[in-house]
Amino acid sequence: MKPLVSRQPRSLAFQAAAFAVALASCQSPLSPPSGPLSGLAEERAPILARLIAMEDARWYQPLLAGRASGSPDPFIRARTALSLGRLAEPEAAIYLPVLLSDRTPEVRRDAAFACGLSKDPRLVSFLIRALDDSDVDVRQRSALALGRFSSPEAGEALLAAASRPAPVPSAALALFRPAFAAKSGPLLVDLAAGQEGDLKKAALYALFRRPHPALTGEIVSAGLASTDDEVAAWAARAAGIRKESGVIRQLISLLDRPSASVRIQALGALERIGAHVSLPESLVPAALVLTSDEHPGVALSAIRLLGRLGSSEAVRNRLDEILGRGGRRGAAALTAIAFSAPERAMRLLHEGGLSPDVRLGAAEALPGLDSSDRLRLGSLLLLDPAARVRGATLGSVPAVSFPNAEDLAVRLLSDADLAVQASALEWSTEMRAALPDSELAKSWEAAAARALASSESDFQVTAVDAVANLGEPARLRLEFLANSPDPVVRQRALARLKEKWGREAVKGRLQPVQTERPASDYVRMARLALAEKPRVRVQTDAGEFEMSLDAGLAPLTVDAFLKLSRARFFDGLSFHRVVPDFVVQGGDPRGDGSGGPGFTIRDELSPVEFKRGTVGIALSGPDTGGSQWFVTLSRHPHLDGGFTAFAEVVRGMETLDKTEQGMRIRRIESVP
Repeated sequence: MKPLVSRQPRSLAFQAAAFAVALASCQSPLSPPSGPLSGLAEERAPILARLIAMEDARWYQPLLAGRASGSPDPFIRARTALSLGRLAEPEAAIYLPVLLSDRTPEVRRDAAFACGLSKDPRLVSFLIRALDDSDVDVRQRSALALGRFSSPEAGEALLAAASRPAPVPSAALALFRPAFAAKSGPLLVDLAAGQEGDLKKAALYALFRRPHPALTGEIVSAGLASTDDEVAAWAARAAGIRKESGVIRQLISLLDRPSASVRIQALGALERIGAHVSLPESLVPAALVLTSDEHPGVALSAIRLLGRLGSSEAVRNRLDEILGRGGRRGAAALTAIAFSAPERAMRLLHEGGLSPDVRLGAAEALPGLDSSDRLRLGSLLLLDPAARVRGATLGSVPAVSFPNAEDLAVRLLSDADLAVQASALEWSTEMRAALPDSELAKSWEAAAARALASSESDFQVTAVDAVANLGEPARLRLEFLANSPDPVVRQRALARLKEKWGREAVKGRLQPVQTERPASDYVRMARLALAEKPRVRVQTDAGEFEMSLDAGLAPLTVDAFLKLSRARFFDGLSFHRVVPDFVVQGGDPRGDGSGGPGFTIRDELSPVEFKRGTVGIALSGPDTGGSQWFVTLSRHPHLDGGFTAFAEVVRGMETLDKTEQGMRIRRIESVP
């Protein structure tokens, strides 16, 4: 595909004027309708098809953008705003200020969200103006969009919007980002002390998420006492990260709450705190009971906590019993044993008989061990026969910990498993930079070449990131990779160039993605997007649930998901990642979180919130989606606008609550 106009940037004022002319001349559909659709959908389908094609190619088409932005149909204008934001291209941003002042609120809402996706700094002033929009949702989305900009101007606007007489609650929510931490503390603390409501809750989230430097033990304690389960869970998580030993009693009291989310976060916080201070012995009976809780996430969290409660006979016997059962709970038991008795965990590994899934629990324990135990156990696990265990270990033990790190790196860079090789690239990059003429450097280069040439986006992204961390030679290497025919490699290289050397480093390097799709594919996707939402039934080892797929917001993703489902791609695959109170994730043919279908899907980011039951596409970086999808088990605002949300669970969330890592998808079928 060739560019329709020069790629040279022009001023926003000039482009806005040109857009006004386009509005005056564009008041009819782009092409005549075709097919059996009727009414308004018949008019929308051909335009929507071209917008989807533009997004898929990641290639800005000025004529299409101008004419669609001036459509008399507010649906098309709103959808155009979303498409232009997804392109994240400076020239595409020129239409967003006009759409942000559209007469229809729905258009302004999508334009506000799109401005945040674009991240064009010229849009900040328009978003600040939109904070006074007559529509509450426009104000909310404008504040969230400003949160994606790290400029002082954006930060000041958010502070002002959160503190004015008629505040914008999402302005406080957006302040959780690190760029605003230096100035947002006093305001967030004041708002957290205010009366109940959306503003207070947003401020508490901003304080608890990271957690914020202004967070105090008193605020954590107040959060734990909240009757709002989300707030109490957020506070418990923050208490664990901060290792707030002064709230141990409060955390223990939360174990009686009906909410599984609150209990999981309280147990996790106690585990983290227990790594540094002694927990009361009175906690042992409650933890033992909770290891048999009907909610798997609660049970797993309680099993891990046992590792911080000493080595009494009751605790030891319970962990041995769970270990003997194997599975994901057996892995959690091995994690707990490693916490309390690292030498015993190593003996169990030496004796053999533990399955790879259970041995993975030892690798997961490594971040919670002191440096000497981490090194000894890590040395053993790097020799594990299971690639997944070796890979998980590489992510938990720094290379500098090992006296024989160079020899280890050479061996791991030539590992039989490509995922281990990719992990070893990150693990050994610092050594590679320091030893440019060594055997290690040769092994590193060979592993990087294999990862870049693979069809798995996870490996490609890892290799590009490793190259970017090589120091001064990185720019030349990244400029070479920015010309790669593979869109994942090219876009990741461009992103790292821009991150390290600014926008000028990628100027003139944009290229369309060669999708090789016929125009009929996009017409079909547009028709799907305009039709009633399709539903699928997912049958699993834990039961079944139903999902409603939103092709209107994510046509590329829904189309790919349905194709894979019809081809029975998902049948028999495991839920390879289940994180209590966070996500249930599946769709990986490798089963270790690094596999895919052999193709990637462009991100289709939207304003959909990631709440309990939202279904999203897993990523290793922008535009790296494939077959892996996840369901959120609770509300997670930090995911909003960062992952493609393409469906929601409409029946059977209790099945997801019962799902444990390793359980399988038996079948996915359409619901009539």
